Amino acid sequence: MKKAAKSVRVLYVEDYEALRDTMQSVLEGYFKEVVTAKDGKEALKLFEKEHFDLLITDIAMPNMDGIEMLRQLRNIDSDIPVIITSAHNELHYFQSAIGNGIDGYLIKPIDFREFDTVFEKVIKKIAKRRDRESFLLTQIKKAEYDQLTGLYNRYKIENLYTQMLSDDGMLSIALIDIDYFKKINDRYGHLVGDKVLVKCTELFRQHLPLSVEIGRWGGEEFIVLFPKTDKNSAKTYMKTIQKALESFDFGIAWKITISVGITQFHPNDTLYIMIDRADHVLYHAKAAGRNAIRIA
Repeated sequence: MKKAAKSVRVLYVEDYEALRDTMQSVLEGYFKEVVTAKDGKEALKLFEKEHFDLLITDIAMPNMDGIEMLRQLRNIDSDIPVIITSAHNELHYFQSAIGNGIDGYLIKPIDFREFDTVFEKVIKKIAKRRDRESFLLTQIKKAEYDQLTGLYNRYKIENLYTQMLSDDGMLSIALIDIDYFKKINDRYGHLVGDKVLVKCTELFRQHLPLSVEIGRWGGEEFIVLFPKTDKNSAKTYMKTIQKALESFDFGIAWKITISVGITQFHPNDTLYIMIDRADHVLYHAKAAGRNAIRIA
């Protein structure tokens, strides 16, 4: 239990300073970090700014008691484990606390020998909560990211489009196609083809500005969103990518080149209207012999 607790961040709330200092010292022997607050108001402010895994709180406090703090806390974090500390003559508070979802209690004066029993249940809940959060983050990543390259997928790019439009509507996109990619797969196999896609991704990230968003649009096709960038500036960036690809050793006897179609935002454009224009000039770049950039 103690090993698992060493990764837990605790907020301890107690208005009596001497007890607060003593408990902080004791709790620091169990947990990774213990932050303290003197009342419910101070605790809620900390919760709005920081993440905690466990709340341990007194009930009867000035300014805002533990019951009201718990009610408001559930609007910020509905599932955080809570342990209350209560004196025998405060049991009416304890009954109110039950309705706000508590996971354990310590009766004052606190018998520190009870800690292991009380904390064991809470640590298990924290572990389950973290497993659930990790699962949800994994699902979100799967929903938004391409599994091979780690770039955004279509779903995420669609969401980013409206976010990236500046007030003056300045946005350009580049649609990128790796030339003759099917031939690379046919000659060297799909595993080598996958490695080419991953290496291209790395080069895009190295040579494009941090402000852009890059996605894998499908197969060997990529998309780049350039915020606050006109189409000619976007073309300059793509020329840099062309040179980087041409000079990079992919480990195969094949020169990797790209064809690119670029367009700039027009009033009333949707993402797919822009993509249609970029795709149209991309087709002309391929028809002209590939390894070319065309602007709509």
